[in-house]
Amino acid sequence: MLSQFLRTTLRNYSTPPVLKVLSLDARDTLISLKESPSVVYSRFAKNSGLNIEPDYILENFLKHYKRMSSVSPCFGYNSGGSRAWWTEVVASTLMDVRSDILTFLATSYVFQCSPNSDIKQLELTADNLYDYYATTDPWKLVEDRVKLSLQRLRLKGIVLVVTSNFDSRLKSLLAQFNLTDLFSMIILSGEIGFEKPDKRIYQLIVNHFELTHSSEILHIGDNYKNDFLGAKSFGCRSLLFDPHCVSSIPSFDRISRLSNLKLY
Repeated sequence: MLSQFLRTTLRNYSTPPVLKVLSLDARDTLISLKESPSVVYSRFAKNSGLNIEPDYILENFLKHYKRMSSVSPCFGYNSGGSRAWWTEVVASTLMDVRSDILTFLATSYVFQCSPNSDIKQLELTADNLYDYYATTDPWKLVEDRVKLSLQRLRLKGIVLVVTSNFDSRLKSLLAQFNLTDLFSMIILSGEIGFEKPDKRIYQLIVNHFELTHSSEILHIGDNYKNDFLGAKSFGCRSLLFDPHCVSSIPSFDRISRLSNLKLY
């Protein structure tokens, strides 16, 4: 499968370029969440005395995540930073859910209370959640043997890079998973002000390692638009990370495990 991918990728070159850099997405490629954020948010809210069920959270979260991504892109880059950004998203999410519940109860003559009385508690909950997601407690490695797989690639002379739409907490997470030393460069949208699929992401790699051509980069990530197409549009080689084998793209354009990646 992979040999077919390499032949397909290189057949347009009279002199096949040497692969020098492997760029990896982070979330759902290297690390993933152990449980749904809705469940975690609900648990933290209940620990603060606020009864908010997970079923009400996701829709409101997506609404506020989209809103904040529009008004303050890249997790608040140059406009307050990621902590304030996430606190706004999460507190607004929980406040909307809380308001919906209280409005229903009030109109049902069961309970009456102003949701504004909970604002400080919701902001504190959001702040605690920010710190929680900076630890490995809610995260796991996508593959147990991923470190060994990456070490083997480095021994083959491949330079490893993380390219992620993430805030600065990812650096701490990679360190806690003992992965930091494997990467020669970590590019985070929250630290540079633009995000995948912006081609400038890959230009940073070309410039940093003084590459002669973008095809010397192979990028792997789980998002078809941001990772697979974004890298390809810049001229990089790309593979879609598809651990559950659900994508309809050709098999030689995707990979289900990083341990299956063999570059010679």
